Amino acid sequence: MNKSKFLTLSVIVLLVCNLFLIGFILSHKPGKHERNNPRNFIIEKLDLTKNQIEEYDLLIESHRPVIKKKKGLLFDKKNQLYMLLQMEAEAFSPEVLSIEIGALQSEIETLQYNHFKDIKDLCEPNQIDRFDDLMTEISRVFSPPRHKGRK
Repeated sequence: MNKSKFLTLSVIVLLVCNLFLIGFILSHKPGKHERNNPRNFIIEKLDLTKNQIEEYDLLIESHRPVIKKKKGLLFDKKNQLYMLLQMEAEAFSPEVLSIEIGALQSEIETLQYNHFKDIKDLCEPNQIDRFDDLMTEISRVFSPPRHKGRK
């Protein structure tokens, strides 16, 4: 095989690989169904009825904007904290900002807890075991990663 044929074959193989890669990326674009994944996951795990799903959607609608606002405030406070490093004279004390960040994080955790409590209140008695299993799974998601070899 001469250099010209080898080069042509290589270009064709690379072109086909790129087309497959582009197709894969475009077909796996995050869509609406993936953005609602936690919602769908909870609905599936708890095997919610149609009425429960409607109530759950109302809970989500009231919960989301409050959490979004608190997370925005948290982000702003963290930015203010790290911007202190660029200032000669500190307008705010890093300790004060750290306390405010902690308070906001605490508020977010309380809101999340109350949201899950409201979800539990939606459950029928036969769904409580599923809810408990769900909480075990969620606690694993939020727990720090375990490192192999450490005790």
